[in-house]
Amino acid sequence: MKLPVGLALVTPWTEQATIGRFNGDLVNGQLLLTVTTTNPGVMDGLAFGVFSLIDDDNNVRALGDVRYYPKAEPTTIALGYGNLESVSGVVVFEPRAYNLRWLKRVESGGIWGIGVEAETPTGIAQPAYTPTGFVAGETSLVAQQFTAGSGQKFAQVVWHE
Repeated sequence: MKLPVGLALVTPWTEQATIGRFNGDLVNGQLLLTVTTTNPGVMDGLAFGVFSLIDDDNNVRALGDVRYYPKAEPTTIALGYGNLESVSGVVVFEPRAYNLRWLKRVESGGIWGIGVEAETPTGIAQPAYTPTGFVAGETSLVAQQFTAGSGQKFAQVVWHE
């Protein structure tokens, strides 16, 4: 069963973006995330990012890190080592710019949008996105609609400096 985790809009200058919260069972000890590039339609070859899950209990990366290279089609990545049955924490994304063409993108404003869903073997409470608070300084808010693989539609407000 796939459950929506959240959406994020990042720029080449974003250090870390909170995608959303996951609290539930793992598939064979791994958190399977389906990642979709939502904006712009083509990011292939322009950048990559690192996904992690920050554990609620001790505030560390509980399942390791996985690189994600954007594709036009949804991509499934796996976090974890097979030694846990369930986790509770926040899924984060750290974009890495390695192509000057991303920095110069005019049509998308240099913004990379990603949507994330998690695969779970059992039905669990729907993950909720919980912002940690606004930072001082100028903050831009963006509201987006996200359609999960199940067809359900969700909305999320994302901010970035």
